[in-house]
Amino acid sequence: MSNLITQKLSRFQQMRELINSLGIGFRRQQPIGYDKRLKQLIVNKEPGRVVDRLLISALQEARSYERFALIAEKIEDTTIAQRYLTFVENDPKNYVTFIDLAKDYQDELTISKRLDELAAYEASLINEGGAKPRLHS
Repeated sequence: MSNLITQKLSRFQQMRELINSLGIGFRRQQPIGYDKRLKQLIVNKEPGRVVDRLLISALQEARSYERFALIAEKIEDTTIAQRYLTFVENDPKNYVTFIDLAKDYQDELTISKRLDELAAYEASLINEGGAKPRLHS
């Protein structure tokens, strides 16, 4: 987990440096509610609570890489496109880390079933559309 955190902080710093070098101002954006709505499904009782948090993190991680790949494919600026492609190629399966951690708390069948439930709800959120697309919540 500490490697994953270090990796994410490094990626964030790299992207801040890149957007600064391109003269793009960094500013906070209003959340669109994706994260908040997913977290409403977290059960209150352990071990379900920790499992839900891990599985939601897995879903969010998987969506991040899908968006990075789309950006790399569609963006015209080759510097930015290559940076996103590097993220996709270097650590495309980090979401599995969260699923594996969840298996420390519950059996694989229970994890698989709950992940399917959460993914179905997440798909409904994505299909609703609405707010402007974002890389994160």
